[in-house]
Amino acid sequence: TNAEGYYTLNVSPDTWYIYYSTPAEYEVAVNEFGQPCFWQKYPTSSPRVDFTLKPLAGGKEDRFALFTFADPQVYSSGNLKRFLGEAVPGITAHAKSLTIPKYGITLGDIIFNTDNFKCTHMMDDMRDGFSVKSVGMPVFQIMGNHDHNEFNASAPLVTDERSSDINIKAQR
Repeated sequence: TNAEGYYTLNVSPDTWYIYYSTPAEYEVAVNEFGQPCFWQKYPTSSPRVDFTLKPLAGGKEDRFALFTFADPQVYSSGNLKRFLGEAVPGITAHAKSLTIPKYGITLGDIIFNTDNFKCTHMMDDMRDGFSVKSVGMPVFQIMGNHDHNEFNASAPLVTDERSSDINIKAQR
């Protein structure tokens, strides 16, 4: 990175996204779905990606509450209804009771999937359930093994001994 903030990265043919870690003195940007947006799709036509960071009004955050959500694994409309109708209101109420900044992170397996039982159609509803609008905080997502069945890549994949076709598709 030079003095003006321009940087250069060496990327592999498998590069799909460029992301950054949000510094403690800057806001966590969110997208139109209310999800943290610290990434951009890597453009192959003109490989330049710019990020705009907005400083926090109160300066650097050194204290915050972290909510963790482990393995919701919804697999039916009943599971989804309970999550949205019971868990989300409870999370929201607790978040509103706190006066410090709040962030959340899922620990993977947001939905349930196996090779013969597909629940990816519920991913949009779960995304909305974990949005800033729903729970009152940015929630970062970690992909679990059940979250990526049935995803497809739109570009040819190059793999090596450290990657596999299905894992690259899932990450994208």
